[in-house]
Amino acid sequence: MKRRFGHEALRWLRANKPVTYHELTTRDHGREVHRFWQAGGGYDRNVFSDEAVRKAMEYIHNNPVRAGLTQLPEEYAWSSARFWLQGGAEPIALDVPSWWQ
Repeated sequence: MKRRFGHEALRWLRANKPVTYHELTTRDHGREVHRFWQAGGGYDRNVFSDEAVRKAMEYIHNNPVRAGLTQLPEEYAWSSARFWLQGGAEPIALDVPSWWQ
């Protein structure tokens, strides 16, 4: 899914935002490539339980704290932590699945 999305996003950027597309240019093994995702391995996995979802969200919410960008997850503007902890929907509102409630 990630590869397909990346290819589609790059195709859209090339057609609609050529400056941004050009900014994604990098070199990989001596050849020029356009990279939508950051280089490096990820830790993709399937999440099957509510507890696994909660743990994954907690890990993601704490990334800005580990990076030294904020002291609390809900302080980071682009995190959903504020929504989950305080009910705030700014700057991005979330759809809460019915099974979550």
